[in-house]
Amino acid sequence: MAAVTLTPEDLEPFATIELAKAEAMIGDALALAAQVAPCIVEAEFHFGNVHDLKAKRKLLKSLKDQLRGRFGAAVAETEGHDKWQRSVIVCALVGGSDVGDRGDGVERFIDSRFPDSVSFRRDLVSLEDIRE
Repeated sequence: MAAVTLTPEDLEPFATIELAKAEAMIGDALALAAQVAPCIVEAEFHFGNVHDLKAKRKLLKSLKDQLRGRFGAAVAETEGHDKWQRSVIVCALVGGSDVGDRGDGVERFIDSRFPDSVSFRRDLVSLEDIRE
């Protein structure tokens, strides 16, 4: 991913701000971005008691809606779209130092609803990792 360069001129369409204040705002935004750490949680499901795609999709829709509402996660099914007993969903969380704890919460939440049916993989990456 290419690095983003933000200049005071980029702010001109939005407001008339003194140059020093605009530069300070840019510095603050870049410092905050450096502290943000994305956490990616991948959950792989095996639904032994589901017998058709409609039932699986109903379960996953409910789960994805709850993850979005409760954790503010971006959620997508990435594998198993046409398989009625298997699925993989990926949850992306963004935050500061607490993002790892929120990832733990996502895993506990999913596991409480699908015990013995799910396995997890997780990555905690930095902004520098994304840029490379």
